[in-house]
Amino acid sequence: LIRVTGDNPFTSSEITDYMIKKHLSTKADFTYMNKKNLPVGVCPEIISFKAIKKLLIQKINFNYSEYVMYYFINNSKFFKVKKINPLTKFKTRIKNLRLTLDYKQDFYFHKKIVDLLKEYNMSTNLDNIYKIVSNNPLLNNINRKILPKIVTNKKLIKKIKIASSIKKN
Repeated sequence: LIRVTGDNPFTSSEITDYMIKKHLSTKADFTYMNKKNLPVGVCPEIISFKAIKKLLIQKINFNYSEYVMYYFINNSKFFKVKKINPLTKFKTRIKNLRLTLDYKQDFYFHKKIVDLLKEYNMSTNLDNIYKIVSNNPLLNNINRKILPKIVTNKKLIKKIKIASSIKKN
């Protein structure tokens, strides 16, 4: 299964293809990307159907299933979890690039990117988005100071860790 959330409209098909190949070749239950030097919102998660079935029979709190990756990462004794590194061509030097859509500023930022991609008759892919943002440095100021809740909310992180942990029987 490929998990792509609705708030990440710029999820990269190139990164997705790369992750699927890695997931299949390693026979992982759950595959995710090391996001260092990648923008927020461009990576999917890859999950085996077998792992989903195994997770769903556990007696755990699914109230935080929006953060499904932690249900696997926090239970690496039960699941084969694979964290992969991005290829160099996927990385960017643009600091704090947010390609996720959570706030009004994100919406304005996304709209500007889409408008510029159309104006320059460019396809929507990671390389072209990097070019648009690099060639319009003020564009990134629209939403670059927003940090993901999962990074800033320590109470939320603790709740997710507790809720997502599988207890041994």
